[in-house]
Amino acid sequence: MISRGLLLSIMILTLFGLNAQTIIESQVLDTNGDPIPFVHVYHEQTRSGTISNIKGFFILNIPTDDLDSYVKVSSIGFEERILTLNEIRKKNRITLKEWVGQLKTVTITPKNWELELFEKVLQRIPDNYPDREMSEGFVKEQLHFKDRDDNPIYIAEATIESVKENYDRKRSDKGDIRLIKGRKYRSPQLDSLNFSIYAGLFAPFRFDKVYTRSYMFNGKNLDKYDLSISDTLSMDGINLFVLEFEPQRKTLPKGTVYILDSTYAVVKTDFFFDQNAYKIDTVKSSSSIQRRFLKEETEYYQADDGLWRMKLSTYNTSFLQKDSILFLENKYVSTKTLAEFDEIPYLERSQYGDYFLNNTGTYDPNFWDTHNVILPDSLSENLFKNYKEEENEDETYKLTRQVERARRISASFGITHSRIKVNSHVISFANEGLSIATTSDEFDQAGWSFFSSFRYELKPRLYVGYEASWPLQKKRFRSIDLFIKRDFNLNPNGRPILLSPGLNLGRQVLGYYLGNYSSESSFELKNREFDSGNTDVWLQSKGVHLQPSISIEIEQSRTTHYFIRAGYNHFIENRIGLLFKETDQFFLKKKSRFVENNSNGVAITSTNDVLVNNWNFSIGIVFGTDL
Repeated sequence: MISRGLLLSIMILTLFGLNAQTIIESQVLDTNGDPIPFVHVYHEQTRSGTISNIKGFFILNIPTDDLDSYVKVSSIGFEERILTLNEIRKKNRITLKEWVGQLKTVTITPKNWELELFEKVLQRIPDNYPDREMSEGFVKEQLHFKDRDDNPIYIAEATIESVKENYDRKRSDKGDIRLIKGRKYRSPQLDSLNFSIYAGLFAPFRFDKVYTRSYMFNGKNLDKYDLSISDTLSMDGINLFVLEFEPQRKTLPKGTVYILDSTYAVVKTDFFFDQNAYKIDTVKSSSSIQRRFLKEETEYYQADDGLWRMKLSTYNTSFLQKDSILFLENKYVSTKTLAEFDEIPYLERSQYGDYFLNNTGTYDPNFWDTHNVILPDSLSENLFKNYKEEENEDETYKLTRQVERARRISASFGITHSRIKVNSHVISFANEGLSIATTSDEFDQAGWSFFSSFRYELKPRLYVGYEASWPLQKKRFRSIDLFIKRDFNLNPNGRPILLSPGLNLGRQVLGYYLGNYSSESSFELKNREFDSGNTDVWLQSKGVHLQPSISIEIEQSRTTHYFIRAGYNHFIENRIGLLFKETDQFFLKKKSRFVENNSNGVAITSTNDVLVNNWNFSIGIVFGTDL
């Protein structure tokens, strides 16, 4: 393929009749005589170049006086050659020898040009990008209705610090961010929206696809794309391949990656999603919204140490919410990097789920004169200056009133390990269709149960809630409780570690599985006829219990906590009996009955409470909007 810039140059020179130029035409072949496409041909003296087309042909337009100068001919998987222009003009063809080498674990062979190129990019990422360091940058986010960019819904700007790990593997888009200073404008239109946008501060991570190995950079979806080298660019002696990705399915983005030919470093990435092709993962909404488009552009720069770093990103998207089309733009520019730095204290780190508007401060023109590296416009500056923060002291970026109330609600899930002591007992049951007679000495049994709970924050760190548990095996432990708990932060200057005493009150069931019994005929229990012929029977204790507990809760983020808990169980009111449950029936037709001791033919004797549970141990996770 001949570069567009080169063709334009040839046309201009031809039109003006300049005879001081010589056009060099040639073809690049391998040792078998087959053409080699996309070979890079670079003239060092004029710092210009081109690439060969799909049949290996290329054209160079060179000053006649430079015919003794040198041209570098190189391609992935072949040995590089350096020839004079006169040599090329005389032979009209160039032969390159195949080079089979190994970089790390991948063998290079010149079979699939585009795939070979991108695999080299993936292999060289750890070599082309820096180790762990801190960056300072400026981020700006703006939301407005279609054709109303002169009347923004909100504008938020901030200077931030971000800490990136090295690029040796896939990294999270939820790294450490600290907001140094921010400012905002919020129009009354915001109150009419039933959604909110978060993660705006995390542009240094979200849009650095090389760092997060997102999209095609994860290396796993390459077979789902059609790859093509569409062009080469030459700028100040830097030569770039332009590699385009066309997805074979709509759920993947289109992409263009600009690749440095010498080190295979990524210099720029462009990604585009069609309408509704990709979920809007940083929007919280009380109703459905539809993506109209999404476009991401990220550029990198090469520092004095030869490594490439993210310089800027631009994120544009549009979505339909009810009958309105809205446009969102997020821009980020890196201003400096630090290899040596102090870690960002945990309490000063922004959270991924934070709303950008809630983290910004008041307008300070003396600060922004030196930190706004994105060219300010008069509209934004006037809005910032005229925005009266003191009139909006209680203002928060809310979804709806219902969602604001829901902010105090959190949910937890986990498993509980319980030990049930089965005291020595004698059981007998006599019925016209089934009889049971069994004795047992004292023993312990362990059981597992799953629990879920919902809690509401009455006051700061004081909660009331509901909790239910279900058995995971036939060794039954089940409860339905109300609870109250209080949190105390043991680490107020760092990642919160919460000590939480609590008290549960509710109904609890303990069970010991006796076995499956066959009956020769149907029988009746408490007005229910059991006629399946097979019945599971449990020794069961149920009643009201009181359980004080203590837990340790560690914050993973302001929306997620992990905890361990120990509780000591006390029965306040307790009933002992047998639970009969039919088997070999469709589950909707299965009948079950609990028969209390000393009734309907059930007789249970024991020197102590037949089933005793004291200590329970739980592990789980808590989810909330703002824990």
